Amino acid sequence: METAYQPTVQESRPELILPVRQKKPGGLLYFEDDYPSEAEKAYCILREKIITLEFTPGSAIRDADLTVKLGIGRTPIREAIKRLEVEKFLVSHHRKGTYVNSITLVDIKRQYQVRRQLLTLAVALASQAGETVRSMLERKANSLAACAETINGKNVVKSIEELEIDIARAGGNPFLCSTLQQYSGYARRTWHLLDSFLTLNDLQLQDYPVIMEGVLNKDGEGASQAMAYHVDQVHLKVVDRFLKKFI
Repeated sequence: METAYQPTVQESRPELILPVRQKKPGGLLYFEDDYPSEAEKAYCILREKIITLEFTPGSAIRDADLTVKLGIGRTPIREAIKRLEVEKFLVSHHRKGTYVNSITLVDIKRQYQVRRQLLTLAVALASQAGETVRSMLERKANSLAACAETINGKNVVKSIEELEIDIARAGGNPFLCSTLQQYSGYARRTWHLLDSFLTLNDLQLQDYPVIMEGVLNKDGEGASQAMAYHVDQVHLKVVDRFLKKFI
């Protein structure tokens, strides 16, 4: 007699899937001696310089110059550049070279559509995590909302990205986590572009404790709705500020 398959439902254990790495001051993912490879080191450094606009949109990227500036071999630099091209932070033109991608209003809207879906899924999955993990997320959200007025705006947007990645990590889905990291990077790059036009109020940090309350109470649907509202409202303000700056 054939036995019916009975799935085993287990509590999410994100630490078994994506170990939490310590973050190096300045926003990089690793400490100086903790990079798993030279290519990963080059990728993290270049990505951060692009997001923070140290490498401005449209600027040329030359592997020979980066090898000298970063003290990393040309092969790891090229691997990092290819990876950043796939993620659309860089773009290559035949016989012209590689350049930092521009930031357009069309791209901002398209990125928002994807990021909204990722974040609403992330909080829904996080609501199924263990109580310790959910409580940790709530504390981080409350801390971010409480200290926003006392810390540098650029540090705030980095803290937002880190909180979003922590939420995705709590859900225990590494594919969601890596994809959201990419789209959170897009958002932070846009916020850096509009730095003098965006205020902390525009980022609606007061929404995060409300979102995390749903996660803490295992109300995935409520947390997803609160996150969708938050992302929608911030996006509307970003579009408004973009139009004021460039149109």
